[in-house]
Amino acid sequence: MVARNLAGVRELENAHRTAAWLTSHDIGTGTLQRVAFLHEVSEGSLRDRSGTVIVAEVQDVRELTDEFGHEAVDYLLDAVALRMRAVTGEHAILARMAHDQFVGFLRSSDLGHGRQVAHAVLKALQEPVAFGDAHLPMRACVGVAQADGAVIDVLAGVRRATAAMQYARTSSSSEVAFDADLAGNADGLPPDDQWDDWTLEPSISDRS
Repeated sequence: MVARNLAGVRELENAHRTAAWLTSHDIGTGTLQRVAFLHEVSEGSLRDRSGTVIVAEVQDVRELTDEFGHEAVDYLLDAVALRMRAVTGEHAILARMAHDQFVGFLRSSDLGHGRQVAHAVLKALQEPVAFGDAHLPMRACVGVAQADGAVIDVLAGVRRATAAMQYARTSSSSEVAFDADLAGNADGLPPDDQWDDWTLEPSISDRS
């Protein structure tokens, strides 16, 4: 009887863990959902650690969908998460922030290593994805924000890495852009208090 009760308790605990995972993770990619990521990086000591924030956005998703279909594009986006995990390592915090946008936070004081990882992410996201008999072309833009010690604020880093990614998207010179100085305001980027924490895009009053 005791063994049966213990088995029932373990089964219930496993069910709760599974339910918690499903509510906080993107099922297709296994990465954190947007809300879960924002909650995790705004809690406790993560805000005070050195680190690198990498935002990657897959380009031309609509055109790829028109040519190859929804199933193929879903498979491609799953591959993005797998490649980012392989490059950033098991200790990085990864999340799917939007349909075609992913973010990674590397908790490391070695910012040079963070820059190397960002370039490796871009390289990994430039390789075609095999889907059946087709090879799906992939193009991505990457934005990076870094800070060390007490100045790190991961949410601000995500905002600024997103802005850097948007710059890379329109730049003809490179598909990766860096904004490592979180304490200041880079030329052309809105101040941190003029961003919407939820959308991680410039607030309405700053859009023209």
